[in-house]
Amino acid sequence: MHEDHPRGNSASRALDCFAMRRVSLTLWHDCSVSDGKSSSREPRPARPELLARAADPGADGWTLWRVAARSRHPSIQRALAANPSAPAGLLRVLGQYGRWDVAAAVARNPRCSAGTQRWLSYSGNWAVKAAVAANPSAPPGVLRRLAGRPDARLSMAVAANPALQADLVEALLRSPQVYVRGVAAGHPAAPPDALRGLAEGMSEPAWVLRAIAINPSCPAELSDELLTWITIGGPGKTDPAFDPVRCSGFPASTEISPAAWYAEQATGTDAERHPLWRVRAAVPAARKRLKLSTLRELRRDPRPEVRRSVAGFQGVFPRDIREMLGDADPAVARIAARVRSANRRRFLRRRLPRYLARLAPFGLVLWVIISVITSTHGTPAPPGAPTLSQTCARTSAWLTDLPARAAAHVPGSLDLPDGGWLTCGPVNAAGPQGILVSTGSSGLTVLVADTVILSDGKTYTDAPVDIAAAQTSLLTLANDPSVVVVTITPDGKRSRAVSAKLTFISPPP
Repeated sequence: MHEDHPRGNSASRALDCFAMRRVSLTLWHDCSVSDGKSSSREPRPARPELLARAADPGADGWTLWRVAARSRHPSIQRALAANPSAPAGLLRVLGQYGRWDVAAAVARNPRCSAGTQRWLSYSGNWAVKAAVAANPSAPPGVLRRLAGRPDARLSMAVAANPALQADLVEALLRSPQVYVRGVAAGHPAAPPDALRGLAEGMSEPAWVLRAIAINPSCPAELSDELLTWITIGGPGKTDPAFDPVRCSGFPASTEISPAAWYAEQATGTDAERHPLWRVRAAVPAARKRLKLSTLRELRRDPRPEVRRSVAGFQGVFPRDIREMLGDADPAVARIAARVRSANRRRFLRRRLPRYLARLAPFGLVLWVIISVITSTHGTPAPPGAPTLSQTCARTSAWLTDLPARAAAHVPGSLDLPDGGWLTCGPVNAAGPQGILVSTGSSGLTVLVADTVILSDGKTYTDAPVDIAAAQTSLLTLANDPSVVVVTITPDGKRSRAVSAKLTFISPPP
């Protein structure tokens, strides 16, 4: 692809590699972006100058690379993918990271490399594989593999490829699907003996016999015989001009209403995979209710008539509606825009309870974890809570002079909520520091930012200590700090919590 660039070969390769990386990241981000605020609006129209440049067959490769790097609009991507002058590297990037219709346009492009066509032939979307099957430049091995698939839509696309070899056409003439045989019967590479074998007994429908008769490879005497048989009404009241690819005409008896016949065919099993697009387009009206997987397959059908039939369905994933907003058919985009808001509301009503039910076990586990953490580590004082300061006593007299478990208010102590108080100092002349908390009419939860030891020997590290109402409790500090912060919460009411900063001064020697 560097030959399209006006610069030298080395500079061209470097610039092409940079452009490929830029476009790949742009398209990858477009495929993986979630339905956020940036995607809540309808897509803007493509810039006319960029669209004209992307579709210009006379544009050089570097110009097309720059257009791809500047915009990821679906219309511009499709124009680049269909441009016969597009570099092979750009087509490969668009085929790998672009939308399904962009990949299908790449697969139809005669400039598409054999490696890209081989990669696209394994696509999860049948429309992309059908585009590969219809490309005359597709590798013969890829066409043979697609022709052998049980999907009659792919076999019919292969049968319409003008570059088929005679042996592959002969194999398609033996297909169990009448529509595949009918398309292959008109292929100019069909062997005369194979055509003669297909016409033997003249049991095929009139339109298949006519395709054999007008084939340039058909022997003259066989052609005259078949046309005479059709003229005298030998095949019955059928339409000999029916075309299964375009669905022009009618394949069944002319005594049957075409609308009724297509509606009946649409009720069959796997009708959404029927080789005739008119049957696929009749599936939504015939079934009324469709699975999301079926809807998505019909929304990505190469025929715009099929996409129009499902563009108005609601209750689907918002990303499916968003994809149809950029559809190449204006009618499909217009229908999708009309139902987008209603679809989002209906989708949430139907899906949100299911999502919440699935998340309920995880929510319960999260609640248990939060409860355990809260019960283990307590809750600090809220921002803006009152902060008290206290310089602790120099001697241990503050403790020895207090009556056990019935201490009155100590002069100089900190006042706590509901008549409680707090004082602190060294436990004894040579011992650690301690905090004495007395509660009033309500219990208190005391959270010390250190390790404390209660009188019963229990140890708490950065954990709450609950003290009942009208009780006094001594908390001995194990690490003998100089400053400690204490949070006091009355009866678990965090809104009434207070914080105390205690400064310990060692007693004089």
